[in-house]
Amino acid sequence: MAFLTRHNDMKTIYKTLTLSLTIANALLMTGCYSDFEPDIASTPVVCINADIRAGEKISAEVTRTWRYSEGDPNIGMTDIWLRDADVTITVNETDYKATYREYPADGFDGRPRRVFEIDCVAREGDNITIHAADKTYGEAFGSVTVPRSVPIENVTWNSRPYDGGQSSWWGEDMFSLNMKVTFTDPGSSDDYYIFGYDVDLRGGQTDGDIHESFQTYGGLDVKSEPLFSEHVDALETIVGDNEAYTFFSDRQISGKTYSLNISFPQCVYRSDDDHGTLQGKFIVEFSRISVSYYRYMLSLWATEEGIQGALGGVGLGNPVWEYSNVSTGAGIISASATSRYPIPLHRLPPQDGK
Repeated sequence: MAFLTRHNDMKTIYKTLTLSLTIANALLMTGCYSDFEPDIASTPVVCINADIRAGEKISAEVTRTWRYSEGDPNIGMTDIWLRDADVTITVNETDYKATYREYPADGFDGRPRRVFEIDCVAREGDNITIHAADKTYGEAFGSVTVPRSVPIENVTWNSRPYDGGQSSWWGEDMFSLNMKVTFTDPGSSDDYYIFGYDVDLRGGQTDGDIHESFQTYGGLDVKSEPLFSEHVDALETIVGDNEAYTFFSDRQISGKTYSLNISFPQCVYRSDDDHGTLQGKFIVEFSRISVSYYRYMLSLWATEEGIQGALGGVGLGNPVWEYSNVSTGAGIISASATSRYPIPLHRLPPQDGK
């Protein structure tokens, strides 16, 4: 998935591709940050997007900014990738020349990955700088520090039959699911987090056939956890029903042990245990994220979802620039370290988890 970063002047609107920061992906930034306002009134500039995750290879997308009138690069209407750029990635003062590589589409957005990468795995605490230079569009650079993960201390859950009725399918359970995810904030720094989850069905297959599955209809109820709405101000609460993102800071819980309240109103679990032991897993993911990721998400909220973005879209508010920690003002370099807590899928339907 790609977020779109818009740069506005009186004549031209530019868009830059940014990587989907999933978890979730996510991130504490101890590097040096500045807000840059790009001078791109008529000339595209280099854009760097990097979602650096502890335990994974370091890579970055390097593109140029582009005009709406050029068409959407995601569907092949224009080519914005700077394949011949000179890209150097510095890890703890050691320079690595990055190699351009293309990978087939394997995500839900249906576009191939085009990245510069190095054969170096990011580690917690690494200081990373990415520098890209292109003969036509100039150069850009930015830095981030990979945060140290915060362990998930415990996960408890309970479920109950879905109020809207039960399925008539054999082996199918419909239920609501409530979780408490406990962690302790270090308290020695300003910290930022994002909550996510994944489902691993690889253990529930025999000869390629999947014998169990899990789905959430409507996803996570973000209103179940107050910290997820800390970026929603009072005016937004009054004006409308705004969706929140699952990112938050430690300003209310600094140095404390805290349990997130996670609610999934409607879940469906299907299984066929005639084929042996069921091994699918629901994986709770809790990430400490860099301040660059947090600031970017705040600006994205303000631009796309929040009241500032909504009013600005109809000419009633000041324009909101999405945050960038790249020298040209185009792109975002973020980092994250994730803790995971797996739960066997077959334990989720109505029964108490320990």
